[in-house]
Amino acid sequence: MKKVSYFFIALIVCLLLFGWQEYGKENVGKVTNQEGEIKNSGGNEGKEMKRNEYDIYDFSFIEKAPESKRKQDLNDVIKVLFEENDSSLSTIIAIDVENDCIYKEPRWSTFGVEPMDGTIKSNDAKNVIEILEKYKVQKWRYDYSVEDPESYLDGYSWELWLQFKDGTVEKHFGAGDEKDVIPKNFDEFVNELSNFVNERIGDN
Repeated sequence: MKKVSYFFIALIVCLLLFGWQEYGKENVGKVTNQEGEIKNSGGNEGKEMKRNEYDIYDFSFIEKAPESKRKQDLNDVIKVLFEENDSSLSTIIAIDVENDCIYKEPRWSTFGVEPMDGTIKSNDAKNVIEILEKYKVQKWRYDYSVEDPESYLDGYSWELWLQFKDGTVEKHFGAGDEKDVIPKNFDEFVNELSNFVNERIGDN
């Protein structure tokens, strides 16, 4: 009788182990959000996130999002994050296109940005994509820096983050002398993006 019991226990253990292995294979290259939902990371193998550790779809953890390995369609942008710094002034713009909201007074936290004064709903937040298209931001170089960004803390720097539906991000940045580290029509882009945000915050 004991041999039969041991046999069934061993059989159950083997079935459980097999099921767990199959689950692991099925979910390679996927990330989980804070609700435990699995989202595809677009083939970024090895980028699997631990359940409940980081929600890369949250602005607070955008720095933990994997970089996109391919050029993606701007219509798939779900978040836009822009920061411009000089020695005395810092501007941060955070637009959650997917959820139709704009962050008020966003500030950098440990792994991303958080609103210091809440968020506002904007039914046309997705129109920011038209600005990205107008200035052809995806043709910008990845890095315009003429200085090591880590050593250029008191000078001028900027960065633009685009997050896509699959959770990956595309980044562009520059650090150094302002006139040397920006793409063509950059100032016009910043003005239009800032006006886009200020007009909507001013209405609320």
